[in-house]
Amino acid sequence: MSAELPFLAAFARLWPGLRVIDSHVHVGVWGRRTVAGRSIEPFRHHEHASLVDVLRHLRRHRIDLAVVVPTYSPDPRTAFAENRLLPESAKKAGGRLIPGCWVDPSPAVAGLLRETLDLAREHGIRVLKTSCDGWAGKSSADPASWGRALTRNMERILEYVRAAGAVFQVHTGHDRSHVRLVEKLVRFAGEGITFHLVHLGGCVSGQFYLLPRLREWTDEGLDVVTDTSMASGFAVRWSLRLARTNPAVANRVLFASDAPWGTFESEISKVLATVGSGTTIVRKVLFDNAARVYMTRSSG
Repeated sequence: MSAELPFLAAFARLWPGLRVIDSHVHVGVWGRRTVAGRSIEPFRHHEHASLVDVLRHLRRHRIDLAVVVPTYSPDPRTAFAENRLLPESAKKAGGRLIPGCWVDPSPAVAGLLRETLDLAREHGIRVLKTSCDGWAGKSSADPASWGRALTRNMERILEYVRAAGAVFQVHTGHDRSHVRLVEKLVRFAGEGITFHLVHLGGCVSGQFYLLPRLREWTDEGLDVVTDTSMASGFAVRWSLRLARTNPAVANRVLFASDAPWGTFESEISKVLATVGSGTTIVRKVLFDNAARVYMTRSSG
């Protein structure tokens, strides 16, 4: 018997009829790599090597829909290669997958970026994903760190997102991708673009920074959503506590597993553990908010 079944049975009893959208899942092989002087293979037996594996993830966890983006690694060519496979494969998934393309504005991969944006136009891709930690260069999310070529490449990305009515997913974490720096990218882009800031700030200092600003950004006209994946438990509780009394926050928090980097059971448990926040809020986070952000675009 699958180890997941007891957990899922309890989940179904607690929330009968509840639907789930996983707003951030990865496809692609990270494999074995040398990191910090050691050869590691952290995702062995758990990687989503293809969209078949992603569909198994959906069936196993009773997920209705997933937003799928390439796994990225120290070699940027691997994520760009996944871009070529995702759109056609996703079309065969019966509408359960929304594909997103990896983008990197670094001058070193400008040719691959042009190919990706052409591919996105051809297939009507409505999600782009980036992480400064995975960029080929050393620039951060802060536009002050960009040269002329990188700035122009980022402008091309933003032009595509705006014209296509797409969502721009941006990883938040440490160093080059800290949300303090990502905010500068959001302001550089201005109004008219939906940013999905993955991981709720990505680290404790990022969560301290992001959560008090969600409503402020909304009031300023910036369209920013975030998700609960890989976030500290206190930050998920805090976000849903804010959501109880603040509609702007209630509409801006999405659920994501970030599989295989995160595990569905632990990620959804952080949301369900806040049952005191109320059924309406939990339904918004697990389905309604992502449906508003992603399903309207994927069917447009």
